[in-house]
Amino acid sequence: MLSDALEEALKRNRLGHCLLFVGAESSGQKEAAWALAEKVFEGDSRLIMQGSHPDFMMIGPEEDDTMIKLSAVKELIARAGLAPLKAPAKFFVIDQAHLMNETAQSALLKTLEEPPGRTHFILITSTPNGLLETIRSRAQKFYFSPKVEAKVLDEDLLKQYRAAFKFMMGGNALWPDFSKEERVDVMCVLDALASTLRDSLMIRIGAGQLLASEEDLLDKKEFARRFSEQEIAQRIEFLADAKEKVKSSLNVKIVMNHLWDQIGAINAR
Repeated sequence: MLSDALEEALKRNRLGHCLLFVGAESSGQKEAAWALAEKVFEGDSRLIMQGSHPDFMMIGPEEDDTMIKLSAVKELIARAGLAPLKAPAKFFVIDQAHLMNETAQSALLKTLEEPPGRTHFILITSTPNGLLETIRSRAQKFYFSPKVEAKVLDEDLLKQYRAAFKFMMGGNALWPDFSKEERVDVMCVLDALASTLRDSLMIRIGAGQLLASEEDLLDKKEFARRFSEQEIAQRIEFLADAKEKVKSSLNVKIVMNHLWDQIGAINAR
């Protein structure tokens, strides 16, 4: 199933050559890539999901491998240079794209600088900062939340969420203190913040009518009014990066202090 943002991009004929799907693992990015190709191809879902469609290719790290092989990236680039064989366009998906080394990313960048016609590259990542800035700057970004049911914030966590949101708005000079919170609770608050900012981004790009909920709509509208599309997207990337670090058992206080330092720096611009 396509997200509202992807549906809107298709509707407006604004689907870029390079798409960056940002979100934690198992947030539905691969399923969205399949659904997007199926919609553009107007069918052939079985061939797409089996990986046998001639105009769709997905690569990623092989089993028990921590890197995406350069040879796989080169094969993808070579196939991207061919004209579509069956569909009106081509889709090339790189799962866990941050696991490409700098050589592989540089090779891909050359293709992104002069993309073949009717070709879309989808880079799936939970760690956007692991990609070259030159790649991220060329990408049209879409943000995904985990499919699991979100934990409802209790009263204490709701206070933390509100303090963090106020800080991100630039309305509070004090860093929210998460040092005493459980790791799972910190990730829950980060998810809630990212969800709010994604809604603000939808409002900012003129697609607010697609929001499923009007909860905290005034705060979201104010955030969209105050910050540009790029500034909101940058904050979402910071949140995604912080969540991955918290999830990987890094020190919560250090991770969160780094996050607030990043937010504070861009608020001061």
